[in-house]
Amino acid sequence: NGIVLVTKKLKKISIDNNGVISAQAGATDAEVARFARDCERTGLEFLLGIPGTIGGGIKMNSGAFGSEFKDILIDVTAVNLSGEFRVFSVKELGMEYRKIGISNEWIFCKARFKSSSDSKENIDNKMKQILRLRKNYVFQKPHHLF
Repeated sequence: NGIVLVTKKLKKISIDNNGVISAQAGATDAEVARFARDCERTGLEFLLGIPGTIGGGIKMNSGAFGSEFKDILIDVTAVNLSGEFRVFSVKELGMEYRKIGISNEWIFCKARFKSSSDSKENIDNKMKQILRLRKNYVFQKPHHLF
């Protein structure tokens, strides 16, 4: 019972003149990290190490490599089942370790993230390091067959 909302096509990512990156909820974390790199914006590299989408990452306050969504999030636009739109600040979301403090009635549509300027080369090096660490972690972990 209920409504299923597929955010797969909500993938638009953009940047404004102040370096604020906006991403719709269906954009993958990795796509946003690469977009930031291509725009020479740093701070979002850790997203490369998180499988999933922006909407899911906000819902869980996902994190990796010492950073989490609450560290970079400015605000999020959400809609409820009545069709009401609302913008929530990070503080209003009540983000904690792997959870947030707002009702499940709110469905995330898009988010805005802060970033800083850096060279594409430096950002790319950080991203390569994250991929190396992630790969090493996955292959060092014992795998069990069921």
